[in-house]
Amino acid sequence: MSKRCTWPDGCGTVLRQGNTTGVCGVHQKQIDEVRMSRRERSSRRNEFEEVKSAKQTLAKPTSVKQVLRAVDFFYGARAEGDGGQISFAKEVAIYLLKSDFSMCFEFVSRGLELDYNKVVRSYEKIRSLVEASPDFRQGLERVRNQYKHEVPA
Repeated sequence: MSKRCTWPDGCGTVLRQGNTTGVCGVHQKQIDEVRMSRRERSSRRNEFEEVKSAKQTLAKPTSVKQVLRAVDFFYGARAEGDGGQISFAKEVAIYLLKSDFSMCFEFVSRGLELDYNKVVRSYEKIRSLVEASPDFRQGLERVRNQYKHEVPA
């Protein structure tokens, strides 16, 4: 006896021998489309939450300004420089904003008025330094302690 499609509306299509889903191809396609739609909605919802979180972080300029001030103080350089060549201090600030505040690259680039690709490259550069140098990690911890203990302006 051959298996038939078990679709609730009573499709009754004869299934191929290797079919393990219990539904015919037409109905399996409908199921897959519904699942994909749910995944897309879930993905969009997660993306929306990330954007909302980043906007809230950017809406609090004290956190961004505190990081920039702490980096400026520690490295003796201006992290808030021109939009051309990115200073080492600004690269450190990018790394800290991304890692400590979970800001996506897009919002870091908007907040600091920098090119997206420059922000990504700067983050990767500093991340590799963090992984390679214990001294550099210690310096970052001192910068972090500065802005974490600073009283908001």
